[in-house]
Amino acid sequence: MMLDVHERIEDACQKVGREASDVTIIAVSKKQSIEKIKQAYQQGQRHFGENYLQELRHKAEQLPQDIIWHFIGEVQSKKIAHLATCAAVIHSTDRESQLIKWSKIEDQKRPKLLLQVNIAHEQTKSGVKVDEIECWCQKFQEMGIDLSGLMVFPPYAQNPEANRKYFAQAKQIQRRIQAKQDPTLPCSILSMGVSNDFDIAIEEGATHVRIGTAFFGERQ
Repeated sequence: MMLDVHERIEDACQKVGREASDVTIIAVSKKQSIEKIKQAYQQGQRHFGENYLQELRHKAEQLPQDIIWHFIGEVQSKKIAHLATCAAVIHSTDRESQLIKWSKIEDQKRPKLLLQVNIAHEQTKSGVKVDEIECWCQKFQEMGIDLSGLMVFPPYAQNPEANRKYFAQAKQIQRRIQAKQDPTLPCSILSMGVSNDFDIAIEEGATHVRIGTAFFGERQ
């Protein structure tokens, strides 16, 4: 399965003249056993994604120190201090109360923060609205916190091509932010694409893809 994922990434990159090394695979390991994660680690995988703080902390204690943990679940403001001790990247920043808490953590101890964008305006999903992004850039600037990138999660589609427009829009938003050339808005990470559509996301500029089932198989 891991080999299949790498082949799909190679193919997608080749189509658009990108290097496969420019794409980071986040193996979404929620509900996966320590043993399965160890197997992936032994095959060279270093980036893993978790949705729940308790599960993340447990795994981080049990597994090698050089694993880079990504938190992709809902962030509870009261647990931010704990998250800072084990996650390197937070993909789901979408509330001002979170930013206020993050601003109280020393720069060198603060994970990279991505702004979660509700790219398809879905009522059932978290994330900031597209027309609020400019305002959010100002919030990051005012609090002196780096905006490391964006995370988008379009609707599930039987035909992955249906999500191309959302991925392309996310890339346009990233370019607009980078055009500001503000040191607090590097926005170098574009986290988008999951097991069924990451090929399309890569073609449209994803730097990080979040892959669960296609990587590990069905969850326990």
